[in-house]
Amino acid sequence: TARVVALYFGLLPPEMEGRQMEDLTNLLRLKLSFQEMRAGMKEPYPPRVSLTTGFVGTPYLCPALSSHGGLMDAYSLLLKTDYPSWLYEVKMGATTVWERWNSINPDGHISSTGMNSLNHYAYGSIVEWMYRYMCGLNQAAPGFKKVRFQPMPDPENRLDSARMEYDSAAGKYACGWEKAGTGYTYTLTVPFDCEAEVVLPSGQTRTVGAGSYTFTE
Repeated sequence: TARVVALYFGLLPPEMEGRQMEDLTNLLRLKLSFQEMRAGMKEPYPPRVSLTTGFVGTPYLCPALSSHGGLMDAYSLLLKTDYPSWLYEVKMGATTVWERWNSINPDGHISSTGMNSLNHYAYGSIVEWMYRYMCGLNQAAPGFKKVRFQPMPDPENRLDSARMEYDSAAGKYACGWEKAGTGYTYTLTVPFDCEAEVVLPSGQTRTVGAGSYTFTE
């Protein structure tokens, strides 16, 4: 959590960021057990990861990874289905976000741990990452009169598409991306009297006004 918060808020000197990011990645990635190595198993790719943060660190974990070269691990955390993970909750039948990663045990029984809520939004902060990083919509001026559209598809192609809509004070924005052959098609809709700075993964940039746009690369 300390590394996540420091990276997200830019609290580190630039020369220390790489080392802290490396340490964070090592903490997240699960290495093969001795038994697995004896059985001849090899490290999977993408690497296995595990959530190790709580209420303070989780909201900043995937954003910090995505902004410092760890986008693959951010997606791995999102798509992980075993405990602890967001999709573990979905797999166990959750329709709300739990207070604890193990609010319901794998056997289907509610955890006996105290202070156990089945409707507790804190870990739902991953949705902000899906809006701002996966789909790429970020406020760039007060009231959403201007946005930055900077989509970040999964570098390992585990998702074929993503799309979002946002009813801002200035009007409805819509954006997303879809796999198209060896590349991607990106879409963006900007409401009346607003503008967007477009930053595509290739580094291509442009500024557009109100309207609907399609970009490919």
